[in-house]
Amino acid sequence: MEHAQPLRVVVADDNPEFRRMIVSILQRQFSVVQVVACGKALIEAVLNLAPDVVVSDVSMPTSGIEAMQRLREAGCTAPFVLVTAGHADALEWMNLGALAVVDKVDLPAELVTAVTSAAEGFSYLSSKARRSCD
Repeated sequence: MEHAQPLRVVVADDNPEFRRMIVSILQRQFSVVQVVACGKALIEAVLNLAPDVVVSDVSMPTSGIEAMQRLREAGCTAPFVLVTAGHADALEWMNLGALAVVDKVDLPAELVTAVTSAAEGFSYLSSKARRSCD
């Protein structure tokens, strides 16, 4: 029986501690193909690697939102999972093209589910992000 290839994920976060945490969580189940520290590098990585899913911090130089919008304008359709410590604008970000928003508090428990959901075309809000939208 042939196994499907693991999802290829690009990760962007300007905080080294969170980058390590995100990669640690994701590499158990997915193939993390590149890790970058800013939106500009994220745009380049996504255009060069065509990942299955993009996991990006919202607040970093050239924000994750701006990078997502530029990539959408360039024709990129990879699903975006946005990671944030402030999720008040989660629904707006989803209207701009993100499929998932995960609060950094929820990363250990919910990031894999968010990435899997986004890869399957389903939207996802982590527990803390969802509570802020109620």
